[in-house]
Amino acid sequence: MTQTLTTWTLRIDRGPDWLLAKATREADGGIAVADSLADMLWAAMERNMTYRLVLELDQRQELGSDLLDELISLDRRARVCGGFVRLCGLAEPAREGLRRRSGNGPCDILPCFQDRRDAVLGCHRPKQPR
Repeated sequence: MTQTLTTWTLRIDRGPDWLLAKATREADGGIAVADSLADMLWAAMERNMTYRLVLELDQRQELGSDLLDELISLDRRARVCGGFVRLCGLAEPAREGLRRRSGNGPCDILPCFQDRRDAVLGCHRPKQPR
């Protein structure tokens, strides 16, 4: 039986008081445990002593419940240190899936923005259905 090994590739940029991370998933054949994106991001946050993070995900990336739980947990850890996590770069189907899965909870915890600039400024959030 063959399982898919999923690893994350991160590109981290540092801005004033921010970490800007672009995460992409890569799949390879083999049997292994997937890398924890939240653990990788937390390590970068601690290393840079910056707990405000903008996470740009691949437009094709779906937010499965495991990944969503990881990101919510990461946001909670960052909030203890006075920071937070904001998402950007999600395609509309992924943003809609996030809204559906979360009700009103995690969307407020993990706000989605169009791009890095808007996420840093906290403006131009896509309109949420009422």
